[in-house]
Amino acid sequence: MEFTQLLIRIQEVLLGVSLTVQSAEFLLAGDGLGFTPPFLRFPNGIRALLKGLCSPVGFRWVQGVRAMGAVGLILIPANLPVLGGLMALQFLIPFRHRGAYNGGSDFMTAQVLAGTFAMRVLDSHPVLVRAVFCYLGFQTVLSYFVSGLLKIRHSGWRNGETLQDFLMTNRYGTPPWMLEILSLPGLAKALSLGMLLFEVLFPLALAGPWFAWVFMVLGLGFHVLVFRVYGLNRFFWAWLSAYPALYFLSMQRWIAP
Repeated sequence: MEFTQLLIRIQEVLLGVSLTVQSAEFLLAGDGLGFTPPFLRFPNGIRALLKGLCSPVGFRWVQGVRAMGAVGLILIPANLPVLGGLMALQFLIPFRHRGAYNGGSDFMTAQVLAGTFAMRVLDSHPVLVRAVFCYLGFQTVLSYFVSGLLKIRHSGWRNGETLQDFLMTNRYGTPPWMLEILSLPGLAKALSLGMLLFEVLFPLALAGPWFAWVFMVLGLGFHVLVFRVYGLNRFFWAWLSAYPALYFLSMQRWIAP
């Protein structure tokens, strides 16, 4: 159980870094701070509270508290009040934005946060802790596999045209070196096929710890590239915080004898 606790602690630290980065972006860049939802369907008292928390000023304070809680998560292990508070604030973000603010990274962050909280609550029940950890690992694998499966059905992804379109219309501005690579004959198709194979074959990470290491390293490279090209750094930290669960799952004997 000691090694399991170590992995959970690593997950807590990575999650804390991920949440700190997200809150810092809200505070420094002002992303999504400029409006307040009406919350018309709620009773007056609840509506007033939600409008206060989700107003530009209130939401900035929420992000400040969230950042401090995330730092606390990094410094203090198994801090249930902090984990519970961070969970509540995490669910406030998509609630305010009427859906995911930053795509799948919001969903992955919420899953890892809820799973980490559950494992700390169930600390005296190793079987349940293992079940939650395995669930998070399965969700991590599925996140790649399903994404690849949906893409590979479309000829645009297989021949590289869709990847080119995404990068050519990148609102963050695709780096010149990537545009030069895309201009080379066949390179867009090769990059697209490589990404599809990585995602579709990701379940092989469950064949054992060494396979998990290979796919985690490839995954880190993939997310760094996405960040450098498309500016989606939240995806890097959100998925990195889920990798301890993936590694734990790969070590289970009923998967990898």
